[in-house]
Amino acid sequence: MSRVFQLVPFLERGDAIGGHARNLAGVFGPSHGGFVVQRAAPELAAGTVRYEDAVVAPTDVLVYHAAHASPLGTWVAGVDAVKVVDYHGITPPEFVRAYDPGLAVALARARSELEALAGQADLAIAHSVYMERELQEMGFVTTATLPLLVDPARLSGPADESVMARLRAGKRGHDLLFVSRLAPNKRIEDLVKVFAIYRRAWCREARLFVVGRPDTGAYAETLRRFVERLGVEEVHFAGRVGDAELSAYYRCADAFVSMSEHEGFGLPWIEAMSFGVPVLAYAAGALPETIGDAGILFSDICYEEVAALIDAVLGDEALRARLAAAGRLRAAAFGPLAFEARVRELFGSLA
Repeated sequence: MSRVFQLVPFLERGDAIGGHARNLAGVFGPSHGGFVVQRAAPELAAGTVRYEDAVVAPTDVLVYHAAHASPLGTWVAGVDAVKVVDYHGITPPEFVRAYDPGLAVALARARSELEALAGQADLAIAHSVYMERELQEMGFVTTATLPLLVDPARLSGPADESVMARLRAGKRGHDLLFVSRLAPNKRIEDLVKVFAIYRRAWCREARLFVVGRPDTGAYAETLRRFVERLGVEEVHFAGRVGDAELSAYYRCADAFVSMSEHEGFGLPWIEAMSFGVPVLAYAAGALPETIGDAGILFSDICYEEVAALIDAVLGDEALRARLAAAGRLRAAAFGPLAFEARVRELFGSLA
């Protein structure tokens, strides 16, 4: 295989894009030439070079991880090399415009930068058929899918004991969990509405834990004010957490519930399944193809009905056991062997 350089605008620990890029690097092995970045966290700086200083040859393969507006998009357009776009999805600007107009502009610019590469890319990769269709609509001709790796080793270590102890000590009813960025397209306010009804009508001691970093401060603050105005108790925003802490939340959850309206793959949904946590989700974006028949999908947003559905699942031990078994089997389909085989298949054709 030719030398492979991965173009990651912001290489950070705990970021899904950076994690995926490192998983690819592991498969590429000695062929991996390093990361070309706009910015890298200090602890990840080894093996990186800023794009202004990068020197590549026409036979090198450049994998551009596209999700944000970045000078890397313009830089790669002007470089002579084999070009691969790895598309992580761009949130439609209309979701965030009311909370962060600047971010909405940046998202629109990111899509324009990506569309400009459509005529140059030798291959464009998406992580679901849903996102592959987006690439094709933008003009990319040679496209393929590469599901994300759900690495059992990442969360298989010891869970954070202090978080486990705190969660267990306060548990009186069922604990609902949602893991993802706090972003408007995730419709966390709808999840809070469902939880308020579930807590009032079905389980008065229930708790809701939302784990993930805020995508925009205005949306996060709006959510907190909404929870206060609604007067619902036991809604906990945990923020960004490390792997050991995240493992604790998965281990203690009774159900993973999602009202998100736009998902390009849904890695946390599969992670929850790998822990045997029943998944209930609004059937939006790529989630139906990611979850398959291993979770409970619903297509209508009726808060009372979703709350009743949660109660029906958590009240049926046999159903919970079937969902746990199906979820673990589904998660295994996104494991290391399948990921490595697919990467070698896609990139072997570029050698």
